[in-house]
Amino acid sequence: MSFMWHLPSNWSVKVDPRTSWPFYLDHKHQFTTWQDPRFKRFILFSQYEQLKGETHETNSSYTQDQDDRNITSIITVRNDIDLYFGRLITDPDIIMGKFIQKEIEEYCTKKLLDLDALELNTNVQSRLLRKKTINYIQSLSSVVDIILAS
Repeated sequence: MSFMWHLPSNWSVKVDPRTSWPFYLDHKHQFTTWQDPRFKRFILFSQYEQLKGETHETNSSYTQDQDDRNITSIITVRNDIDLYFGRLITDPDIIMGKFIQKEIEEYCTKKLLDLDALELNTNVQSRLLRKKTINYIQSLSSVVDIILAS
């Protein structure tokens, strides 16, 4: 299975002479597996791109003309999430496993708390944008749980 990412720096691939199937060696943790370590990253990348595309209008439909610092704060949280997931997905040395799952969960929780702390008063656009951003973060978190728990 060929993906656009290289193997993590502490990994190598060999072919089993009996089965002719590739297997993967993690030299750092000294174990082997039949599962390509890039596979979960690829699935996560695909799901992230789909969610990002579905909610792309979130940032572009709101302008700064509303002089609303809450909208700026919400867009900043959304951009932070996108930068975080972009780094996570493209860094081949980040192993997709339980440790990173906990880190992602903590990061998403922090960003949800940032959104919850905003005082939105009666601004409908701010409330709608916050709701869409919360749904986006929760969807990403769910995708990560499903992919990395397997």
